[in-house]
Parts: sequence; C-alpha cells; structure tokens
Amino acid sequence: MRGQFKPNPQVVPNMTIIPGLFSALNNRVSGKYYGILGGSIYTSTKGLIADRLYAFPFFVVKSETFDRIAISVSTEINPSAVRLGIYYDNGLGAPAALLLDAGAIDSSTTGVKALVINQLLLPGLYWLTMLTNGAITVTAYSECIDLTGIGSSSYISGCTNYYTPQAYGELPNPHPSPDSDILSKAPAIALRRA
Repeated sequence: MRGQFKPNPQVVPNMTIIPGLFSALNNRVSGKYYGILGGSIYTSTKGLIADRLYAFPFFVVKSETFDRIAISVSTEINPSAVRLGIYYDNGLGAPAALLLDAGAIDSSTTGVKALVINQLLLPGLYWLTMLTNGAITVTAYSECIDLTGIGSSSYISGCTNYYTPQAYGELPNPHPSPDSDILSKAPAIALRRA
C-alpha cells in the first residue's frame, strides 16, 4: 500500500525534476559560480593558516563541465599563493584520490581569483580544496549546516569540511587522512559551470 506510510522510493540522481533542496543542483546555469552545499547566503571572512590543506564538499547530480575554480581574497599577504584543486570522495565522506590540481593563484592582492579549468564531473560527491603558503583571509560562509549526511559536531556553525597539515606545493595524491572538521565559517570556494 502506497501513501502516507509507504511513499514511493526516489533515486535522486536519476530524477529529471528534483523538488526542494536538490533542484538547484539539477539546474546549474552556464557562466555562473556554484559553491559548497550547506553554506548560508550570508558571507563573512575566514583566516587561512599556511601549510594547511582545506577540503569542502561539492555535489554533482548530473554530468556537468566546469571552466573555472575560484576563491575571493579579502586580506592579502605579499607574497602569497593558494593552490586549488578537486578530489574524489572515498565513499565514506572524505577526500581520496586527486582528480585535478588546477594550479596556484596569486593571493597577494584582494578580489576574486579564478583559474581556468576544463573539468567534467560525473554525478557524485567531490571535494574542492585549497592549500596556501600564507595566512591570508578569504570570503567565507558565515554559517552552514551539514547536508552531506556525514555529520558535524556543531549544529549552527558546523560544516562538513576538513583540514590537514600539508607543506605548500603540488597537491598530494591521494589526499592525506583528514585531521579535523572546520566548525565555522567555511571558506567560499566555487566552480563555474561551462
């Protein structure tokens, strides 16, 4: 018997129209930037620590190509740089194999910094990453909640994000075991839909 107590099952990635939360993921527009899921619309700033690899969840519900990866620098350190990339998920809610090392942006000046990429992402969970050699400040989500199903240790400001000590340089492959989750103000890293 179907109805109130036994609803029809839904397989989210294969639906043509996804009601509610995931509908925006199914309708990304060419030329627009998309960030981590669960970030608030209110922005703040977050200070990054040098030689720390940060990772943030990014959902894809249908095959899409992205042509930019970007952050916004709020307070610069001269000289400094941030390396950006994408990792696959390990199937347990943490970054694993390296998919793309997009290269480094110069973070010695403020503003939006984007790298040109040409990356096809198939449906699934990915991890957008940044690694800096200086203590810069970037635009961040002021609050976020866990929407990955992985869980978080804080209700209001908890985000499913990770950081790991890592000497600045090329992104490691595979991603080292994450040490901790960031509990507030997730840095706003984004991909632009091609």
